[in-house]
Amino acid sequence: CIIAEGLHRSIHPEGPHSMGMLVGGGGRDVVVRDSLFAANHDRNIRWLPGSSGRMLGTLVYGWGGDARSNTTNASGDRPDDPPVLLDLIGNRFIPGPAGRADAPAISASPATRGSRFHLRDNAAPAEPDLSPDVLSDAPLAPAPDDPPAGSSITLDQLTPLIGSRPWERNETDLRVLEGVRT
Repeated sequence: CIIAEGLHRSIHPEGPHSMGMLVGGGGRDVVVRDSLFAANHDRNIRWLPGSSGRMLGTLVYGWGGDARSNTTNASGDRPDDPPVLLDLIGNRFIPGPAGRADAPAISASPATRGSRFHLRDNAAPAEPDLSPDVLSDAPLAPAPDDPPAGSSITLDQLTPLIGSRPWERNETDLRVLEGVRT
């Protein structure tokens, strides 16, 4: 997928609201793989309490805002929120012109009770914002048959895989890809 340029000033009742992807509390075993998130202010991905999934071989570029959690966020708001179970493997996070250079690959501060996170081979400007007691040494879901490319993944490696029609790109996809590339 290419998930890019969430509208910042549109019709949202809260005002500016450029968001990438939200995995709802009932979202289970969601897999985001070999994808590009570009120029979304926030939710690159936001995992709500009660969700579970995997983020594999994905490039996140150019998030915005002043929060360190505008990359991948899995924090809870209430102590009784259900846990988040998440594997983050082989992802790369590159701040663009407006992205905070101290953003972690994942933020779960605070993590809801019972949440577990397996992190391996991710590249981000800062260390994960997680307490050590929520980290898992082993993946929480079965390992994929074909492992992701890893944290050194480049846009050129992803380009043949991403978008609805990689063999016949529209103007918007071409512009987004060129913006990330340059």
